[in-house]
Amino acid sequence: MNNYLICVDASFTINLINSKSLDSPFIKLWENWQQNSATIIAPTLFYYEITNALHRMNQANLLTIEDTEKALQDALNLGIVLYGSSQFPQLHEMALTLAKTLKLSAAYDAHYLALSKLLNAEFYTADKRLYNSIKLSLNWVHFISHT
Repeated sequence: MNNYLICVDASFTINLINSKSLDSPFIKLWENWQQNSATIIAPTLFYYEITNALHRMNQANLLTIEDTEKALQDALNLGIVLYGSSQFPQLHEMALTLAKTLKLSAAYDAHYLALSKLLNAEFYTADKRLYNSIKLSLNWVHFISHT
């Protein structure tokens, strides 16, 4: 399988860059995608969410400032291709519709879903609450965890 699209959210990526074991399901999936020439995509809000999540982890003393800065660089170096409203003018409207239809508490997550839908990409998340709220409606959404 070559040149297929995978959309990942910030929760998936935070788990990926903070994985310590090569047996991590996040690392295994990432390596599989790389070996199979997948293009990993996300909406343009992606790095804002990554930066915020890492900052919050540092504030909660889960990461040192050095580890926080390294994790951000690791995320920035993943080569994730970002798409936004300049490429897809309908992205925000589609996200709002999905957020309403799926009864999501916030529209941020709906941007990942809208982008996945627009580009026919599988979507991967480590956000169990999000996954549980949409799994019956969207069969191209996948939940990944360490357990």
